[in-house]
Amino acid sequence: MWGIDYTTKNKYAPSGIMPQATYGYRLWDDKRSEFFVMVGSSAGYNFQLSRDFSNQIKVSPFVYAEYIGVINVKIGYDYATKINKGFPFISVGLGGFHAFRNL
Repeated sequence: MWGIDYTTKNKYAPSGIMPQATYGYRLWDDKRSEFFVMVGSSAGYNFQLSRDFSNQIKVSPFVYAEYIGVINVKIGYDYATKINKGFPFISVGLGGFHAFRNL
């Protein structure tokens, strides 16, 4: 998958706009179920929004779950290469639409 990730300004961790590539492997995927679970990793170049950090490459392994194609939860770890530091994250949102792959 390809996409753009946006993180709001944060003085404690790198944030900004990040074009990224993502690879995921579906652990649970059944046409009859209304949800699926995927593990994967994203990598991209983060264009920094705050003055506290510079632009850098970020790598993010994650576990992703989606219900009815709309509600999703993503749990992972953002690793920033330039500062050699990582940060755990939890993302809850609407959208995703990966579950519509079986239509």
